[in-house]
Amino acid sequence: MAYTHVQTLDGSGAGGANTVALAATGFTSVATGDSIVGAVKWEGGAATPTVTDTIGNTYTVVATQFSDSGIISAFFYCLNCASGLLNVVTADFGASRTVRNIEASQYSGLNAGSFIGIDFADTLIGGPGTGTDAITTEALNVTSQPALVWAFAIDFDGGVASAGTGYTGRGTLTNCRVEDKRVTATGNVFGTFTTATGSHTFLAGVMAISEGAAAAANVGQPWQQKGAMGAMVSM
Repeated sequence: MAYTHVQTLDGSGAGGANTVALAATGFTSVATGDSIVGAVKWEGGAATPTVTDTIGNTYTVVATQFSDSGIISAFFYCLNCASGLLNVVTADFGASRTVRNIEASQYSGLNAGSFIGIDFADTLIGGPGTGTDAITTEALNVTSQPALVWAFAIDFDGGVASAGTGYTGRGTLTNCRVEDKRVTATGNVFGTFTTATGSHTFLAGVMAISEGAAAAANVGQPWQQKGAMGAMVSM
């Protein structure tokens, strides 16, 4: 049976702090076996964030990326959650970091699934223009299907992009768009978005989760960072 989207939430913080969390109300109700997937972005220095929630679930954090401008992002997921009410997800950087964002979506029907992989846009996307799907990540090879493809785009100049072709936009988030789609074939996928403010600067990433057991995860080199001029450096 295909997965079902339940809710998408976000949170942010501009000043220096060790953490960033979803809105204080959290996910209204998490059922046993639900899944939560998301991404976190920050500035102010390297960190290996830990992600927790008020129910006590365990999250896997995957693939931290540095941009050329010192903006850092990572994905996280928990595929088989415990049940609970008003569940707030928090990322902790271990030290004070600035300009922090967190986005997360709750799904049912993915608890038998597996992490497939992630990818980001090669660099910050500056001035993509207003063409359809002008904001795009690098290709992610989906090796198992059917699968959830989950992507985000953050507008650093205060706008909100719209979901790309074939995607459904999720949530009403602050300067961020989350989107998803279900794919039923293997092969390359891209997170794509369209903006009416083509001169703005964006960060975008994409992740895939299979509905069943998957092949080996596709993350390139585990725990990568984006170095100057787009070079990839192992952490």
